[in-house]
Amino acid sequence: MGDKTDVFPNDKNETLDTDGDEVGDNADAFPTDATETKDSDGDGVGDKTDVFPNDKNETLDSDEDEVGDNADAFPNDASETKDTDGDGVGDNTDVFPTDKDETVDTDGDGVGDNGDDFPNDAAKSRKLDDQSLEDSGAGSLHYLLMLMLMTLTMYRRKA
Repeated sequence: MGDKTDVFPNDKNETLDTDGDEVGDNADAFPTDATETKDSDGDGVGDKTDVFPNDKNETLDSDEDEVGDNADAFPNDASETKDTDGDGVGDNTDVFPTDKDETVDTDGDGVGDNGDDFPNDAAKSRKLDDQSLEDSGAGSLHYLLMLMLMTLTMYRRKA
């Protein structure tokens, strides 16, 4: 191309600057967009627009919490980024971040409200019934004591 039409007469690799941003079309990742010239991570979003110009998996951070929208479970809530148990409640708010069935403990007794028979009474959490006694091992203890008593009684009769 002649020097009169060559925008870069001293650069053998460039001749045109379609968008007029002073970066030749060959070196310009966006030759028709005067606001962008580079795409460092190759994600198709220019570095000036890309909040994460060196991360091809991220381009936006809608809540400005420094976690990209693709990795952020709550892209519009700057106070939350993760939901480890997938229950829809962020780890920062969820009292039980690894238990998908529990999120709140109103009385602070360490038992989540969904499993707490008395969610407003920290002194109690479960109703006592025959089932819970057996589950807790009290039924087994009762059985063992009865067995020992019977053995002792039989032993005394023989003597």
